[in-house]
Parts: sequence; C-alpha cells; structure tokens
Amino acid sequence: MLRKRKRFSDGDDEDPMAGISNLSDAMLVLALGFLIFAIMALQANPDMMAKTQESQA
Repeated sequence: MLRKRKRFSDGDDEDPMAGISNLSDAMLVLALGFLIFAIMALQANPDMMAKTQESQA
C-alpha cells in the first residue's frame, strides 16, 4: 500500500496575517496606555504644563 505523505501545506489553513494583526493590536493597546498615563500625569501635576510653556517663551 502506498501512503499519502502529508505535506506542509496540508492540514489546517491558518491566516498568515494573524501574527501581524496581533502585533498591531498590541501596539494600539500600548499607545493607548501611554496616552492615558500622560493625561493622568498632567492631571496630577497641572503646573507641569505651565512650567514647560514658560520655558519656551
């Protein structure tokens, strides 16, 4: 009897872009986290923005 060899492409078809989409999701989560952190830091110390504006003038 001849057995059919399994090829690499046989079997479950996976999306080759799945890894890229997971990376983009992770980048969006990190960017949103940094944005929330920056907003919270400015609310905790509102003088920080005034000091930077005075130093630029």
